[in-house]
Amino acid sequence: MCSSDLFVHNLTAFGGTNINAGLLEALNVALSATAPPNVEPVILFLTDGEPTMGVTELVKIYENVRKKQQAEVPVPIYGLAFGDDADFEFVKKLALQNGGFGRKIYESGDSDLQLQGFYKEISSPMLSGAMFRYTAIGGIEDLTKVWYSKVFGGSEVVVAGKLKSGAATANEPIVVDIDGLGRNGRVSVGGSDVAEFDIVPRPRPARSNAGRGKDASGELLERLWAYLTIKQLINRERKSVV
Repeated sequence: MCSSDLFVHNLTAFGGTNINAGLLEALNVALSATAPPNVEPVILFLTDGEPTMGVTELVKIYENVRKKQQAEVPVPIYGLAFGDDADFEFVKKLALQNGGFGRKIYESGDSDLQLQGFYKEISSPMLSGAMFRYTAIGGIEDLTKVWYSKVFGGSEVVVAGKLKSGAATANEPIVVDIDGLGRNGRVSVGGSDVAEFDIVPRPRPARSNAGRGKDASGELLERLWAYLTIKQLINRERKSVV
């Protein structure tokens, strides 16, 4: 910590914001550093402005970062757009393209609390490259996102999908398998080690006077699937370079 404090205090600030050079240097350090086997590198990108020096074209910055990423699982970049002058859309898009997420820090009296909340989100990684697989007799379709670059302690992973029409009946389980890289190496759990969900046909009540033909739990699950699907399609569009 002492050497880190000394390094920061010896930095000299000068005019201009060279975001491209800063990101590429961060990737150089992250990709070349020799870290213990149970340590995963991450990059925290904080800016209070827009690129004004070096490469300033946003599309070119996206491309340069993408070319620099070498590993099958890229070094995740988590972005913080501080204040109203920061380009939050750029920060968010850059983070999404590199397996992270972006957050906006508002200039107010509780900025320190906002930063603490962000740190809590990413301070306890549990799995990297986590893949969730679901198996049922006859098959499952239209699954939402099943691969996550990082899964953090205290976070939730929600995957929704649909059983193929007529594929399964009552008392036939859905089997879940999870695979990823944990603190002590490869982690693979599945079957009864995770959970098996019995498929129980939900009742179809008679159409009520209010026009509701499905039970509330069924509607909730369908809306959850629709919400996740739309959200992920929007994120996919945001990740596109053009």
